[in-house]
Amino acid sequence: TAASSGRTIGDEYQRTVGAFFAIYWLMRMHIDGRAGFVFGVDDNMNPIGSEDTEQHPHPRDKRRKFYEDGKWDYFKTLFLDAGLIKEEKRMLRSGTVLKVNEK
Repeated sequence: TAASSGRTIGDEYQRTVGAFFAIYWLMRMHIDGRAGFVFGVDDNMNPIGSEDTEQHPHPRDKRRKFYEDGKWDYFKTLFLDAGLIKEEKRMLRSGTVLKVNEK
């Protein structure tokens, strides 16, 4: 059975799950999300490091360049503007921390 896009229901499901994983990793970009977003995860859902990507189907040099030179602040601004995350001052140290906006 095809969806209105012409793709199968299974394909649409996989695309939706993939989109949610992208959001998940990008919301964690200040922790381990950049690695999970760019390099993927292992069988235990732990982000793969840039050195451990030999089996990955896409060229490592392009992924590493995106990891190092990507406009991560643009993603941060997008998520802040959308109200998905918030930036708060640290209690005991200087600087700020990103947190999920649960409101």
